[in-house]
Amino acid sequence: MKPLDEIMKTTLLSLLPLLLATPVRALDAVPQDAPVADAPSFAIAERGPNHRIWTNSAGGTYEELATGMNFIDQTGNWAESSEEIQILNGYGVAQQGQHQVVISPNVNQAPATDLLVPDGLTRFQTHILGIAYFDASSGKSLMIAVTKDAIGQLVAPNIVLYPDSFTDLRADVRVVYTRYGFEQDIILRAQPPPPQNFGLDPNSSILQVWTEFLNPPVPQQTALILYQENDPQVRQAMAQPDLIDHALDFGSMTIGQGTAFTIGDNPQNPLTPDESTPICKEWNTIENRTFLTESVPYLALKPMLDTLPAVVAAIGKPSKNPRTAALKNSRRPVPRGERMESLMQP
Repeated sequence: MKPLDEIMKTTLLSLLPLLLATPVRALDAVPQDAPVADAPSFAIAERGPNHRIWTNSAGGTYEELATGMNFIDQTGNWAESSEEIQILNGYGVAQQGQHQVVISPNVNQAPATDLLVPDGLTRFQTHILGIAYFDASSGKSLMIAVTKDAIGQLVAPNIVLYPDSFTDLRADVRVVYTRYGFEQDIILRAQPPPPQNFGLDPNSSILQVWTEFLNPPVPQQTALILYQENDPQVRQAMAQPDLIDHALDFGSMTIGQGTAFTIGDNPQNPLTPDESTPICKEWNTIENRTFLTESVPYLALKPMLDTLPAVVAAIGKPSKNPRTAALKNSRRPVPRGERMESLMQP
């Protein structure tokens, strides 16, 4: 078995998920020697944003449901959504869906992604600032890696990869377009320097991904406490004693909770239950700039980080069982039932 990779899924913009449901009719028992009737022919009788209705020549009617199934095309009619990213003038463009997105050729641009939600009015223009440590005990924080120039590669019909996207840390950025959402991932290729290298306490340090949103709408926030410090003395001594995830609701889209996890060779089954941890997000405005901060405790990540090649300057020798880790940004607005991104003119 090949070594597992590691992925930390943080920022994801997606449509409000719907259950995928295909009505099934039970078959009546028939004798084995009964004549076989001609198979009925099927046709689509109706389309909507998240459904289509099928009829057949035998008089049957079936409804198929899926988030973001169809979008309104240039003729004003519903058409089946496509997850394909096309390259136009060097930019990745996905416009055959309820949300539309333009992806910059260089990850170090602002914005690097430009998304228009299904209402056709709201845009989410973002770019990653970097990766940081925050010490929840002392309140100290510092950026350990910032985004640098990296050219995107279309590695799958709906995936753009920016190799080696950060200074001082081996990590890639990956963006994924689907008919129901848009993901931004950070893939760690080596261990980050440990917090103690910067004078921080590893027991209370948090690894963070900072993404800037340019002139975004104001979301409704719902707080979910993942961990609460109940010791009064410990609480008083800490700058941030609790781990709180904030669900962000932008009306037509929402941003849900991310997850850090390991991935293996089989993309259909990437998760291993004992190697995953939730990621908290926070929406901040600092000096008139808006940031999405995605955080995970360093100690929760350390078992996964230890499987990566070690930082030579910090450890002195590479890991015997190197893996690839990824920070997956899963913060993206999710339209209720659909999603759309805005197009940025190159």
